[in-house]
Amino acid sequence: MERTKSILVATDFSECSKAALHAAAQWAERLGASLDLIHVWSIPSFPLPPAFTGDPRANQLLVDQPRQLAETGLKRFVEAASNAGIFVRNALLELGDPAVTISQTAEREGYDMIVVGTHGRSGLSRFMLGSVAEKVVRLAKQPVLSVGKLPARSIEAA
Repeated sequence: MERTKSILVATDFSECSKAALHAAAQWAERLGASLDLIHVWSIPSFPLPPAFTGDPRANQLLVDQPRQLAETGLKRFVEAASNAGIFVRNALLELGDPAVTISQTAEREGYDMIVVGTHGRSGLSRFMLGSVAEKVVRLAKQPVLSVGKLPARSIEAA
C-alpha cells in the first residue's frame, strides 16, 4: 500500500466544509501529507431577459461576479484555516460541475485522497439537490472521506 502524500479537500464554504477541513487536517498531520483545497464554482443557469442577450458586457458580468465571489470565499476560507493552525499548500478555484471537476482534478493532479463535507440531506431535498459528496464517491478513483457536521464549538475555530 502506498503512503498518502497529498489530500484534496473540497469546499463550498459551508459548516460541513469546515468539518471536512478539520478532519483532513488531522489525517494530513498523522500521515505527513500535504493539504490542498478546491472550490468549484459555476455560472448561474437561468434565462436572461431579452435586453441582456445582445449585450456582451452584461453577459461578462454574469461570469465575472460569481467568479469574484468564489475567489473571495476561497481566500476567506484559507485565512480561517490558517487562523485555526491549518496549513493549506494550494487553494484551487475551478469552473464546472462540482463532483466531476473535483474527481477529475484529483486524478489529473495525482492526489491520494479526497475529503468532502456532506450536508446530510435526505428525502426530497436530496433527490432535488443531489449529493456532491455521493457523486464524488462514485466518480473518484482514489479514497474519499465524507465528513458530516461537527459540534458547533469545534467549527468556530475555522
